[in-house]
Amino acid sequence: MGQSDNPTRDFADRCASESVSDGGKIILKCSNCGASLVEIWRTRPNVVVKTKIVATCGVCGDRSFSKMITGGFHIGSVEGGQVQMTNTKQGETTEEDGVLVTSLTVITEKPK
Repeated sequence: MGQSDNPTRDFADRCASESVSDGGKIILKCSNCGASLVEIWRTRPNVVVKTKIVATCGVCGDRSFSKMITGGFHIGSVEGGQVQMTNTKQGETTEEDGVLVTSLTVITEKPK
């Protein structure tokens, strides 16, 4: 399957082929300047896993407020931004109500 000019359609096709569902989209914004930093698509809402996600801002250097995501997800860049890398440090996994919670930092940068 080749990539089309419609990223939304490509994502929907991937969801269908990977047996995932559309559990909604969340956009993390910078707590300082309000820039949209990263999109999070909940694709497996029934998976018993929690991830606390925070994104650093490539515009002003600050970060978003943390967001707890329950279930499986995909991360993508927002229009006008780029995901540079994701970072999960060992030892940042805790347990909450019998469910492992992982902390994930998404580092973004302004497009050049």
